[in-house]
Amino acid sequence: MILNQQQRVVVRGGTSDWLTVTSGVPQGSILGLLFFIIYINDLPGLVSDGNKIVLYADDSKLCKVIHSVHDKECFQWDLNKINEWCVNNKTRINASKCKVMRITENKSAFTCDYHINGAKLNSVS
Repeated sequence: MILNQQQRVVVRGGTSDWLTVTSGVPQGSILGLLFFIIYINDLPGLVSDGNKIVLYADDSKLCKVIHSVHDKECFQWDLNKINEWCVNNKTRINASKCKVMRITENKSAFTCDYHINGAKLNSVS
């Protein structure tokens, strides 16, 4: 996406007025969702083997089976890489909206804290 440039939208031969795009993807547009998907298209390539990222519109879920400290560190590493991607692409993660959900049958499951940009993520059941 080209930022801080004059842009026009052409749909079915009709052209919009010129508009300065200063960052990200315009909201409320017909093509906004498509532009956003193109914008984040390289995000899944950041995650390590064994981790899975699921994208839906502007929502992302990072999943991993955690059996050890190494698994926890790998998961946190990917959270850090995703946050770095966001900074480099002039977007941000709202850590207060991010949650950690543990799914287990084991009452003494391996638990740990995860952080995004220094903010601890809350756990939900």
